[in-house]
Amino acid sequence: MILNNEKDIWNFFDNLRSNVPFYGFASFCVRLLFMKFMFQFEETSKKEDFKTLVQYMNMFASKKIDQDALAKTMDIAEKYYATPKGCLREAFLNEKEFLDCFDKNSSKLFDILNSIELPTDKESIDLLFNLIFSFSNNSDVSRTVLNTTNESVLSLANRILDVKPTETFLDAYCGYFSSSLKINAKKYVGYEINPLTASIAVMVQILSGNEDFEIYIQDFIQQGAEYKCDKFFADGPLGMNVSDSQKSPYGRRSEVYSLLRGADAKRAVVLVPSVILTSADSLKKLRESFTATHLVAVIALPPLWAPYTSINMNVVVLEKEKKSNDVIFINTSDNSFAVRPDKKSYMLKEDTISKIMDALEGNIDNVISKRVKDDDVLKSESVSWAPQHYIKTESKVEFRSIAEIDKELKLVNEQLRQYIKFSDGDESKKFEDAITHYNEHLMMLEKRNEELQCRIKDMETKYLYTQELCAKKTAELKEAESRFNLMQKDLAAKEQNLHLLEEELKKKKSLS
Repeated sequence: MILNNEKDIWNFFDNLRSNVPFYGFASFCVRLLFMKFMFQFEETSKKEDFKTLVQYMNMFASKKIDQDALAKTMDIAEKYYATPKGCLREAFLNEKEFLDCFDKNSSKLFDILNSIELPTDKESIDLLFNLIFSFSNNSDVSRTVLNTTNESVLSLANRILDVKPTETFLDAYCGYFSSSLKINAKKYVGYEINPLTASIAVMVQILSGNEDFEIYIQDFIQQGAEYKCDKFFADGPLGMNVSDSQKSPYGRRSEVYSLLRGADAKRAVVLVPSVILTSADSLKKLRESFTATHLVAVIALPPLWAPYTSINMNVVVLEKEKKSNDVIFINTSDNSFAVRPDKKSYMLKEDTISKIMDALEGNIDNVISKRVKDDDVLKSESVSWAPQHYIKTESKVEFRSIAEIDKELKLVNEQLRQYIKFSDGDESKKFEDAITHYNEHLMMLEKRNEELQCRIKDMETKYLYTQELCAKKTAELKEAESRFNLMQKDLAAKEQNLHLLEEELKKKKSLS
C-alpha cells in the first residue's frame, strides 16, 4: 500500500489508532514513517554502514526492536544529513513512551510498517503530512499552539512571503516545521528549543525531500542567532524576555526581538499580540523607527487561538528595504472572518485569505482595508499600528445584559441537575440526557464568551476613537493656547506702546 492518496493514508491512520496513543500521535506517526524510510535507505557506500542496515532490516523481519541496530542506523542518518548530533537517537531510544509502545504492540506495528510504501512525489508527501497534522489536531492534546501554527494562518503567511526556489527560508520557532511543507525554498532553517520536537522537525525535512536544511536545537530569542535569510517567519512565545545581551532600545520582549530580526530579511511575517501595536514607551519608539523604513502591512486576525486563549493576534509584514511611503492596514478581527470546523479549532475562511491577499496586492476596499501614509501613522498620538484605529467597523451583535445571560445559564444548569437527579429510565438514558444538556450548557457558555468578546471589541473601537478624538482636541487646545499666548504678547506690546505714547504726551504737555 503506497501512501499516495487520501484513502490509503486514512487506512494507515485507522490501523495505527489502536496501537499508538493519541497523546503525541503526530510525533509517533512521523517516527514510524522515518523508521520505514531508513528501511529503504540506500545512500551509503561504507561497508560498516551496509552491515548495520542489514541488521536494521532484520528487525522488520523478526518484528522486534533491536535497540543497537536502531541506534546505529539513526547515527548513519545523522551523518548523511548533517543533523544535530544525537537528535535522532534521542527521538527513538530516550523516549520511554515510544519504546513502551513497541514493547506492547511490536508485532502489530511492524506488520503495519511492512505493509506500506512511502510516496516519492512532493504532492503525495505534502498530502501525507497535512493529513498527519490535521488528523491529530482534534484528539492529540500534545498538539497545541506551542508546536504548531494555526494552519490557516500558515497558509496566509506562506502566500504573503512567496518564497522563491532560490531563497533561504527561516522559521524562528519552527516546532515540527510544518511551515516548510507548503513552500519551495533553496534552504530551510529552523530553531526549536525542545529536543524531541526538533528531531521530529528533522525527520519531516528528510521525509519531505528537503535535503538542504538546518535545524538548531536552541531558543531563538536567547542564543543571539544571526542567521541571514531571505524570508523570515516568527510565531513565537508571547511576552517572554530576551537575555541581557539581546536587549534592545525597544525593550526585552520576545516579539520585539522577532520584529528586529524580521526587519533584516527581504520580507518577514511576524505574529504579535495587540499590545505591541498600541503600547507607549519603548514599543512606541520601535513603531516610530519601523513605520517609514520597514512596515508594509498589519493584519488584525480574529481570535483563532480560542481553544487555548481568546487573544487577538496580528500579522505584521516587514521588508528590509520598504519601497512605498504608506502602510496597508487590514481589519479582519471580527469572528465573522473565521470558521469553526470542529470544537477545537478556528480557521480563517478561504474567502478571508483571498480578501487579505487582494488588499496586499493593492486592491483596497476601504471597508476591511485601508492605505495610510507613513506620515499620518507617525502623526497619530500613539503611533498606532492597530488596524482598528484606522478602519472603523460597527458591531453587528445585539448585546444582552450580563445579568440576562447569567440568569439563562443558571436555568440551564438547574435543568442539568434535575435531569441527572430525577431522569427516569436506565443509567445510559440518564447519562445521554445529562450529556445533551451539558453540551447545551457548554454552547451557552461559548455564546456568552463570544458576546463578551464582541463587547470588548466594541469597547476597544470606542476607546481607539475616543483616543483619536482626544488627540485631536488636545492638538486644538494646544493651538488655541498658542494663539492665546500670541494675543497676550500682542496685547502686552500694545500696552507698552500706549504707555510710551502717554509718556510722550505728558512731556509735550509739560513743554507747552
